[in-house]
Amino acid sequence: MRLFSKSILPSASLVSEMQTQINISSFLVDATGRSSWLARSRGRKRISYDTMIGLVGVLRPQTSCTSIDPVLQLEAAEEGWWYSAPVPDGSLVVTYITDRDYLTRSGLRHTHFWLSKLECTSYTVARSRGFQIEGDVRVKSASTYRLERPAGDGWVAVGDAASTYDPLSAEGVSKALRSGMSASQTIHNYLRGNGEVLDEYVVGVAKEFEDYLAQRVRYYRREARWPASLFWSRRQINPLNLEGDNFLLKGRDT
Repeated sequence: MRLFSKSILPSASLVSEMQTQINISSFLVDATGRSSWLARSRGRKRISYDTMIGLVGVLRPQTSCTSIDPVLQLEAAEEGWWYSAPVPDGSLVVTYITDRDYLTRSGLRHTHFWLSKLECTSYTVARSRGFQIEGDVRVKSASTYRLERPAGDGWVAVGDAASTYDPLSAEGVSKALRSGMSASQTIHNYLRGNGEVLDEYVVGVAKEFEDYLAQRVRYYRREARWPASLFWSRRQINPLNLEGDNFLLKGRDT
């Protein structure tokens, strides 16, 4: 099933192998996550602030006696950081967070790169003993970005469709809930005839994103062991201070 939106009226076509159904609605919500499909189909630009990726490995226990503490573990490394967590089926998910250019420059395949970096850790490699990697390591985008304007006439973007935060912020679920509640109030007021609420929604998303970037700097500045590391230094300076991006005032629809 695929979703197609019309360019003039808020509408969508639901297409399946069996039939096509056209639905006309008063308002559309882009909840398509990192793809921001609806917003980008309407020409909205995405502004990226890094090229962070997560290399995700799934490890299976080698014996039925293998067990670990049921906690999420983080470990900093020179060119990124690691997190690992057990899942209910007994597997261990181990993810390496870094920037895409490190992977590209290495010339290694995803799994070989992940394994080579795992061997440089202390706590994560110790935790993975007794486990064996299953299949290939997957690469997922973990970049920080925002839409230049996450709303327009008859639509809004919510959650990761509007903006994404560094996984270290641990804001995924709470941010999604806040975004959904804010969007619902915006839609309610818009349908009652208040067109200015779209601009207010845009400013609210931008302000929260600006606060997040400042918080990200504070988090990453706490790690001072690798002053020459590009990964850490890239996040120890607020990008808004470099580009003078006063995006709270940008992007009003005319």
